[in-house]
Amino acid sequence: MIDNVEHKRVTPPFVDRHLRCIDCNSEFLFSAEEKNYFYDKNFYYPKRCPSCREARKRNHPPTTSEVLEPGSSLNPHNNHQGAQQ
Repeated sequence: MIDNVEHKRVTPPFVDRHLRCIDCNSEFLFSAEEKNYFYDKNFYYPKRCPSCREARKRNHPPTTSEVLEPGSSLNPHNNHQGAQQ
């Protein structure tokens, strides 16, 4: 017999933690608030400090999913001027 018990995911208590950036080797704070956000989104802990993450975003081309996202300015299908008749 299967119980109809609702299983809730329990959020563990988070504390601030210092991590080391894999790019610049500097230490950065991964706050309890950030950890909670990452936990909720099922993300892994960050490997890069905020500065290196931002630099990486600026220097890397967008992913296919970013380009094809509806409404994205990167999607060539969203850049047509006027309606076709």
